[in-house]
Amino acid sequence: MSIRARRLAVSLTLLTTIATDGAPTRAQTCTPRWDPSPGYPGTSAAVYTTFPLPSGDVVIGGAFATSGGLTTNRIARYRPSTNSWFAYGAGFSSGGVTSLTTTSGGDLIAGGSTVQSGFISRWNAVAGTWTTTPNIGGSVNALLTLPDGSIIVGSTSSSSIPSPISPIGKYNPNTGIWSAWTFDFGPQVYVLVRAANGDVYAAGNNIQRLDAASNTWFPVAAPTGGGIFYSLSTLPGGDLITCVQSGPNKGILRMDTSTGVWTQMGSLLVPHGTGFAVSASGEIFAFGSFVIDTNTQSSDLIRWDPGAGRWLPVAGAPPTSGNVGEDAHINVLSNGDFLFSGGFIFVAANRTTRNLVLWTTRPTCRADFNCSGTLDSQDVLDFITAWFNADPRADFNRAAGPQVSDIFDFLNTWFAGC
Repeated sequence: MSIRARRLAVSLTLLTTIATDGAPTRAQTCTPRWDPSPGYPGTSAAVYTTFPLPSGDVVIGGAFATSGGLTTNRIARYRPSTNSWFAYGAGFSSGGVTSLTTTSGGDLIAGGSTVQSGFISRWNAVAGTWTTTPNIGGSVNALLTLPDGSIIVGSTSSSSIPSPISPIGKYNPNTGIWSAWTFDFGPQVYVLVRAANGDVYAAGNNIQRLDAASNTWFPVAAPTGGGIFYSLSTLPGGDLITCVQSGPNKGILRMDTSTGVWTQMGSLLVPHGTGFAVSASGEIFAFGSFVIDTNTQSSDLIRWDPGAGRWLPVAGAPPTSGNVGEDAHINVLSNGDFLFSGGFIFVAANRTTRNLVLWTTRPTCRADFNCSGTLDSQDVLDFITAWFNADPRADFNRAAGPQVSDIFDFLNTWFAGC
């Protein structure tokens, strides 16, 4: 029997065992570790935004000229499964990409400063070129695609280029028509998020809510003394979370959307958070620049401990070696990994990473699926069980969730050994 046939026979035996008897598991959580892959060599300048695609790839935007050693000019696509980088044509010659989204048909939309001169451009994958929209009157800070295919654009108003849709407007990518709302948003909108009920929240000089049913904006009673709101995220259950950097309410606050009441989450001496993320287990993380108390060193990554009611520093977080500040972001990838981005230099696994780094609970030896320290048949059983349960950890090749190809890729790695 050939090696390939023997491997196939073993695989079918394991699958049959699981299907008929179930698989005994000894699921263990690997110790979280920093994976330098995307940041080695990383980007030549700061990353301002990241946007995961359904394929498992991630679009990266910022002020960089190169990424992964490839000339990409402010926008690139990163493939975690192969640690590969790809350019979007010639990219952009000036400014920076600060926001990304896709149309309902999958076309990439990039916004930022200039990009090229209209502040928003659309990628034509067939022609391999960018098409610029008419000038909208200010740098684009946020893009959000709605279920009907229209795109909400949040920007910074420019008095030298007056525009009826700045700082916020809606764009129909199919017709090219812009529309605006009659509402006082202030001069800038930095964040757009969509809640589970379909409502949209916009944050900048203040916080506003777009009622999905009536297509009408309403003011949200924001925490006093908040200044500019650079961050706003939705949590499981529908609550909002933001960071207030000064004043009597400074800190990270959570709003119960059913009552509109804001509640302080713990206490922070220096809160400067611009990135939030929730892990698969429901843990809340904040990324930016923080001082928790007088006895704690500053930390760029903190984790909420609901039992203790306080924020805890995450050991070994990327130290600020550049401007994390408003550039700091976290994205949760389809396989459960966290992608941290911003402007920083960080040493992970003895490699110097630049502006991008992954935080993962995947084992160092990828075939040791249950992190037992031993490569054995139990790893296969645990992997297959996770795959049948659609566990994100079973997305072994990091390509759009658990699929049949992940089983074969895992088995090939397991047979090859570590």
